Amino acid sequence: MFTKSIPEDHGLHIDPCPSIHTFFMNFPIDVLYLNRQNKIVGIDEDLKPGKVGRRIPKARSVIELPAGRVQASSIAVGQTLVFVNEK
Repeated sequence: MFTKSIPEDHGLHIDPCPSIHTFFMNFPIDVLYLNRQNKIVGIDEDLKPGKVGRRIPKARSVIELPAGRVQASSIAVGQTLVFVNEK
């Protein structure tokens, strides 16, 4: 919130967080809804500022991405994400 954008090569993982809103945001985002196994169970594309995302009953966390990233990356419901901790 209150930022100008999400850098193109970044995202924000919020856990736990079953749903989101874009109040106080200045730009649209793509949202991935993940279950406990990090499987994508829902997607919101190009969610505009001042809106409420969908409520996905199975969602445990969300990933906020720059708008357009879902389409550009061919991300789809049913895919599973793997988080890599680079140190």
